Amino acid sequence: MVSALLMRASPLSAAQRERFSLCFAASRAAVGLSATIWAAFLGALIQKEGLGWLWTMVLLCSVGILLIAKPGSMNEALGGGTTPAENSGSEVAIIDDLTKGGAFIILVVGAFLHGVSFVLGRHVAKRGPPILSILLMMFFGLVSFLPLVLIISPFQMCFFEHLQPVQWILLTLLPILGLGAQLCLITALESESAATIAIVQNLDAVFSYTFQLVIGEGFNVASLCGASLIVFSAIILASFKIRKSLRDGKRIATSAAEELVGTPVVLQQDGAPPAAGPFSAGKAVAHEDETKSSIGAMQTAEDLQQHLSVAGKEFEGACIISPCNSTSSSSREFVGGSSGKGPLAVTNETANIA
Repeated sequence: MVSALLMRASPLSAAQRERFSLCFAASRAAVGLSATIWAAFLGALIQKEGLGWLWTMVLLCSVGILLIAKPGSMNEALGGGTTPAENSGSEVAIIDDLTKGGAFIILVVGAFLHGVSFVLGRHVAKRGPPILSILLMMFFGLVSFLPLVLIISPFQMCFFEHLQPVQWILLTLLPILGLGAQLCLITALESESAATIAIVQNLDAVFSYTFQLVIGEGFNVASLCGASLIVFSAIILASFKIRKSLRDGKRIATSAAEELVGTPVVLQQDGAPPAAGPFSAGKAVAHEDETKSSIGAMQTAEDLQQHLSVAGKEFEGACIISPCNSTSSSSREFVGGSSGKGPLAVTNETANIA
């Protein structure tokens, strides 16, 4: 889209712009006409992507592209193109011959391969970094497309001899912007289906037509209707995606809350209270173990107290004198008993030993 804007806004001559427009604009629109359908079909067939209501959006986008491109007899029936290049023929004899015969087959094959690139791009993007998909597409595109360009391309080296510095800058920006667009496309294919991406990518025709109006290259009612259909499809698709994201977020939040609290929202059919979640069950087990440990500690303390009281009663009636030091005569214990003497007396030395 930005590449088309730069090309149309560049200070190229009319003949030079016709060369670019004939080779890229018309063929790109014709290929994009059915590439969305192929991407949706191959995505459902190979990647097992559910489509459902997406088929309606795919058909609307295809009709919109058809109204913008106006291939064949539709060009004259709907008022022709908006630029001189779109109303003229090709400079290459091979292309003129194909338009009279088998050009339709070649365009369908090109659209099919374009849809395959969407599906394979999603397949690779889900299994590797986006730059890997870009490198693969650039490599295979260069290997397969370069011989075709060298054979039937209308470009010649003399085309680049009279370009101004500003024109060289614009031509340098074209591949950079194309690479950035491809990077965004592959990144989007990691999380969205091929059909969804193909529908959204059709907006480039809408933006290109809008920039044609800004630059002042003509107005066509059929192209405006086609652009409106594509924009309408993109808006409906975006609204469905936003609603789906909100539902998924609400479901995830509800599941997290149930798991945290341990009380599911849906009750059992028999009216019994809901079973505790895994988090609450583990917490109850830990609390029960802690209670048992506390009870055991209390029983152990009571047993020790009873043993101490029994030992004290046994020593009340006995009087034992035990020297604590062989060289000291002051180390004695007096215990009252049958001899009738006083209670137990403990000296400093025996206290230290105790």
